[in-house]
Amino acid sequence: MLIGALICLVIAAFTAFYEFEGANPTFLLVAKVIMYFSLIAFLALLFTYAVNTTPPIPVATL
Repeated sequence: MLIGALICLVIAAFTAFYEFEGANPTFLLVAKVIMYFSLIAFLALLFTYAVNTTPPIPVATL
């Protein structure tokens, strides 16, 4: 889950950089939509990872 969150963060960073560079307004709109979607997915996955962490299973000792 954490890997998926980091992938979404990388996608958001690339689209933010593309949006910052400036290009065709249509492409900027698409980049902005992808950036916001990726940021929302990143925050949702990060929150889910933080809330649903389970403690490690103890090793059975004999």
